[in-house]
Amino acid sequence: MAKPPQTAETVIRSTVTRTEATDGKQCDVNDPVYLEYCKIGDYSCIAPNSVIADTEISHLTANASNVRFDPSNHPPERVSQHRLTYTPEDYQEDEERDNQFFADRTATRITIGNDVWVGPAVTVLPEVTVGDGTILSAGTMVTKDVEPYTIASGVPPEPIKRSFSRETADRLIKLNCWNGPKTISSSPPTVSTGDCGKVSGSLQTSLTCHWTDTVCPVIRSLRIFWICATQSISHTHRQPGSLSWVTNGSGAQPLPTTV
Repeated sequence: MAKPPQTAETVIRSTVTRTEATDGKQCDVNDPVYLEYCKIGDYSCIAPNSVIADTEISHLTANASNVRFDPSNHPPERVSQHRLTYTPEDYQEDEERDNQFFADRTATRITIGNDVWVGPAVTVLPEVTVGDGTILSAGTMVTKDVEPYTIASGVPPEPIKRSFSRETADRLIKLNCWNGPKTISSSPPTVSTGDCGKVSGSLQTSLTCHWTDTVCPVIRSLRIFWICATQSISHTHRQPGSLSWVTNGSGAQPLPTTV
């Protein structure tokens, strides 16, 4: 008997702390994780020991352990930055919480794009947008926006390289497969260079996704989208071991995959 998929539906571990947090389809949130005033998109996952607050995470985003998306700055403009200035009720009776302070803090949201890979111990600061397809290396402190399909590292983050050319990245974003309807089939089609325009147009119309193994359907579909987003199929792949397809003249062939 086949083993059921681990994430056939959204899995939120019992010890995860949640405050006004919403999640999409087939998400995977490990423990201990703290979720506050956040939204997690379809198929996204969060590894242990992470704090996600005042953040919108899009679809297909993988977050490693010890990640912190938390715009909860203290008020440097006040005489004291201690929390007693905005939560005095915790220290003295008949005092009221400073609700405006918390409303202002929640408004400084973080936005994480689709298909983003966040490495271990990454910190993202308030009002930052991380573009689709970005890779943030371990230990990066993200203090400013990161462009789509950029591999970034450091404090502040600096681009190491681009996953794809700007033109190819723009095509991938325009395809917007993350938000389209999803159809699961037994195997993805093979696509040759000559089919690129035809399949790209078809995908832009139907946004049908395919998969083979037990990896979520949209991830598998990215192989097809990458092919359709460039005129040179042999140059669409990322580093060896990534999700990608290349052509050998008779059709697209899979490279080894990692998830």
